[in-house]
Amino acid sequence: MSDQPINLSSGLPTTVLPAPDPIVAAQLDAALALTGDERRSAVAEVVA
Repeated sequence: MSDQPINLSSGLPTTVLPAPDPIVAAQLDAALALTGDERRSAVAEVVA
């Protein structure tokens, strides 16, 4: 047995993400406003 204690947390770890780039967020909003194949292509272009 180990003499070192094991620390157990009381819940899931918290992940903090940075704020999205406003330019990329605007591009994604514009892409999501499209429909069909145009939407798919535009979203793929933003996230590439």
